[in-house]
Amino acid sequence: MHNRLFATGLAILAACASLLLPACTPGDGGGASAPVDLGPVDNPIRVVPALDPARAVTQTIGFAGGTITATGADGTVFTLAVPADSLRQLTRITMTPVTRLEGLPFGNGSDVTVDLQPSGLVFDVPATLTIAPATAIPPGERILYGYSDDQLSFAEPVMDADGIAIAVSHFSGYGAARGLMGDVEAARKRIGGSAEERITSEMRAIMQAARQAELRGESTNLASLLDPYFDQLQREVVIPRIEAAGQSCAAGRAAIQTVGSYAHQRVLLGYEDEAGDLVDELLETVAPKCMDEEYEMCVNEHIVHRIFPAYQAFSRQFSQRGIDNSPALGKMKVQVEKCLHFDLEFTLDTRFELDTRSINQSYLSYAESTELDAEVALSVDDAYVDMSNAFEPSSGPMESLKQVYRQKAPGCVPGTVSTWRDTGHFLAMQLITDPPDLLEGGGGVTDIEVELGLPSPTVTISGMSCAGVASAPAADLTGAPAAYLLNHGDGFIRDWQIHGATTAAGQAFVTATSEWSVMNRLSANASVEDVGIATLRHTPR
Repeated sequence: MHNRLFATGLAILAACASLLLPACTPGDGGGASAPVDLGPVDNPIRVVPALDPARAVTQTIGFAGGTITATGADGTVFTLAVPADSLRQLTRITMTPVTRLEGLPFGNGSDVTVDLQPSGLVFDVPATLTIAPATAIPPGERILYGYSDDQLSFAEPVMDADGIAIAVSHFSGYGAARGLMGDVEAARKRIGGSAEERITSEMRAIMQAARQAELRGESTNLASLLDPYFDQLQREVVIPRIEAAGQSCAAGRAAIQTVGSYAHQRVLLGYEDEAGDLVDELLETVAPKCMDEEYEMCVNEHIVHRIFPAYQAFSRQFSQRGIDNSPALGKMKVQVEKCLHFDLEFTLDTRFELDTRSINQSYLSYAESTELDAEVALSVDDAYVDMSNAFEPSSGPMESLKQVYRQKAPGCVPGTVSTWRDTGHFLAMQLITDPPDLLEGGGGVTDIEVELGLPSPTVTISGMSCAGVASAPAADLTGAPAAYLLNHGDGFIRDWQIHGATTAAGQAFVTATSEWSVMNRLSANASVEDVGIATLRHTPR
C-alpha cells in the first residue's frame, strides 16, 4: 500500500505542472501571484447567531435528495434543495431561522439568515439555498454570506439565479444582506480561518461583485479575475492535501472533497474537468484506507453501526465515477460482512400447570427447557435490497431439556413424558440505529428486533393408569417453543438492552440481551409460564 501511495504521489506531482499549475511546490509562489495574504488577520470578524428554535424544521434526507423549507418570524422563506447523490448517508437536517446575526459588519440591519445543522456536513454535489426575504433586497445590492461556528465568510452565489440563491457545499449558516460589494473592502480583509477558507471566501466575494456589476450592465471577465486565486488555492491547499491523502482516512476524505470542490467550481466557470482522473485515483486509495479504519474499530472496539454506511457511501461514489470493477470494492464488501457477524443464544424455561384440586383433587405440572444457538451474518447484497432482511437465515438444533413432570389424581399412577428434537431457525434481524456522523463520530445501535422460526413440538404422556386401567398415550402437552409462541403471539424477540462503552466513534455493541418472564393464565385453573433470555454477541471475523 505504501509503495502505491508513493507512486500515486509521484504521478500527481508530475502531472500537476501541465494539468493545474505553473509550479506545484506548496507555499512557493512559483512565479504566480498570491492575491490573498495568508498572514495573521487583525481583528477577524466574529458573528453570533440568535436562533429562533420555535421555527426550526427538521427532516431526514438520503441518497435521493429532497427539499426543506423554514419560515422566519418576519415571513422570510428559506428553502434548501439537496440534489440526488449529494449525501453519503441518511442525514437529519435542521433549518433554524436566525432572528439576528450579531457582529455582521455590513448590511442595513435587514439581513436574513438561517442556521443549518449538523455543522460540518459536506455535500458531494452542492445543495442550493434560496431565500425569499419578507422585505425584498434589490438584485444589484445583495451580499451573500455564510458562517461556521463564529467565523464569517462570503458565500458562493448561483450566478444565473433570478432570486437569492446560494451554492451550499457544507454547513452551518447562510444569509443575505443589502449592500454593495464595493463598500465591504475592509470586511474582506478581516475574514479569518484556514488558507482554504480565506482564499475561497475572497473568490466568492469576487463572484458576487461580478454579479452585481453584471446587473448594472457592466461586463467583467470573471475567469481572468479568479485565475490567480485558483493558482493560490492549488499551491496552498489542493497539492498539500493530495500529498497527505494516504496518511489517514480523514486526510484522504479532505483531499477528495478539496479536489472535487476545486474541479466543480472550475467547471461551473467554463473550464474543462481537469481533475476527474485524479479524483478516481484518490478514491481508489482513500476508500480502502477508510474502510480499514472502520474494520479495525469494528473488531477492536465493537463499533458496528458505522461500517455499512461507510461502505455504502464509498460504493455510491465509485458508481458515480463509473468505477465498477475495482478490487477495492470487493475487499470492502468482505470487511463489512466480516464485521457484521453475531452469535445468537436463545434459552427458554417453560412451565404448564393445571390445578383442579379444589374440584377433583387432581394436579398436573410440566416444566421444560430448550435452547437455540444460531449464526447471524450480514449479506451486503441483501442489505442493499432491504435492510430489514439484511442478515442471512440460519438454523440450529433444538430439543427438550430438564423435563420435570408431576401428576396427582385419586387412584391414578402417573406416566412418563416423551422427549423431542427439532430445528429452530433464525429468520431476520433489524438493527435500528442513531445514524453516525462518519467524520465526527457518535450514534449507535438503539434497538433490535430478531425474528425466530420456532417449532411447535408436542409432548406425549404414556403409561398412566387409573383404578388399574391403563390410559392410551396422549399428546396432551406442548414443548417449550410452542409455549413461547402461545404466550408471545409470534417468534419475535424485542426489548433488547445493548451493552458496550461509549467511545468517540459512537456507542459500542459488545453484547445485547433480552430477558422476559410471562405468565399466561389460560383459565381459572390452568396457566403457561415462560422465562427466558436471548443474548446476541458481536463476533467479528
